[in-house]
Amino acid sequence: MARLLNRKGASEPEVIELNLGVNHFSRDSECHFPIKHSTVSSYHCDIVLSAQGILLHDLDSTNGTFVDGERVKQAVLQPGQIIRLGDVELVVESTDVKISIPEIERPAPPAPPVVLPCGEMLCSRHTQSKVTHRCSFCFAVQCDACVRRFRRKGGKTLKLCALCSHPVELILAEKRKKKGILSFITERIMLPFGLGNKQTAD
Repeated sequence: MARLLNRKGASEPEVIELNLGVNHFSRDSECHFPIKHSTVSSYHCDIVLSAQGILLHDLDSTNGTFVDGERVKQAVLQPGQIIRLGDVELVVESTDVKISIPEIERPAPPAPPVVLPCGEMLCSRHTQSKVTHRCSFCFAVQCDACVRRFRRKGGKTLKLCALCSHPVELILAEKRKKKGILSFITERIMLPFGLGNKQTAD
């Protein structure tokens, strides 16, 4: 991580570890890095640490902010440079920026459904229930108990996938079953009329 060394005249300088974002340096005891010295202003400078590097901003300090002896309003800092806040010297030891990205544990994919000899599938979560729906987004198959339902005011009930919350639809086997029942009823009603028409035609 980016570091500064505060040369206090002691045998071992103070190590300042910069934080990502804005690091405020001043005489104020409540700032990020207070420097108790009369030549340091109560609002002296900010040092901004980002993935692009380290940028120093002077906050209109009374005694000024200097980099390698030159007074600056802002400057990009490099290793080895000397920053002077009033009479206090800070050495830029390192400008390395390490941004750690935590690993996200992804949930394990659902177990595949059990396929019966007749071709129907059993739900992997509710092993005694048959699969009735398929997600339109992740294509996961699930039983009626898995489907999440949300009733909209004045509208139809939304049926959503339990895994990704996208809409689910009835699988083809279920659609064929409903169509078969409807056809069966239609045939029962229309059959006498069909037979009668054939006899008249002969």
